Amino acid sequence: PEFLEAVSAAGIRFTDIFFSPDLRVVSPDAVLEELLRAVERTKAPFAMAIPCEKDVPREKIYEMLRRFQKALADIGCRLTMEPFDCKWGDTNEFVSYRTLAGIQTYLENVPGLLCCFDSGNFQRGGTAWEEAATALQGKIANVHLKDLRRDELYAPLAKKSVDGSLWSMAPVGCGELHLNECLKKFLRDNTTCTFALEYGVCRSLQEAHRLSIANASAWLQECLPAK
Repeated sequence: PEFLEAVSAAGIRFTDIFFSPDLRVVSPDAVLEELLRAVERTKAPFAMAIPCEKDVPREKIYEMLRRFQKALADIGCRLTMEPFDCKWGDTNEFVSYRTLAGIQTYLENVPGLLCCFDSGNFQRGGTAWEEAATALQGKIANVHLKDLRRDELYAPLAKKSVDGSLWSMAPVGCGELHLNECLKKFLRDNTTCTFALEYGVCRSLQEAHRLSIANASAWLQECLPAK
């Protein structure tokens, strides 16, 4: 409660929260109870699911997410998923929704589910953000602008893509993904969503923060009409 009060006093609001249900060890009822409590406390408009798939029938996961979507909608929150490109927890396995096709399968099976669009994760999952944005038009809730490089200028080469290539994190606008064009596309298409700048594993977070904010601010000034 103290943390939430401090965040509120600072004028900061939560745009989304994430949760990682593992039906091997916890019931959907228990997950939903905690999830609804978290949403009510944070007033987050979106909740992002990162479900464990190992040894869990896919239809059971779909059924859980359908139920969660309806319950969240009743309190003004929407359920999302991103192309999660890390190995899930203790399973040492990648999830099916690491790729565009995997995300689309979940969207098809869970009515009302939306995509949390992560430019860097899509790239490592084998799909350029341009292709993913076109394929998911009308299904995008929020956007994580994540930039990547194939050198170690800002961070180690720590993440391997589906084609075996290695990528490192970079401040937004300092990588190879042309995220200025990504932002412009969503604004041009009148996509209603929240944009987040993601650069969490850069060596110098202070530098990454400064560069990311400066680049994104300049792009917005180019795109938005002057007041």
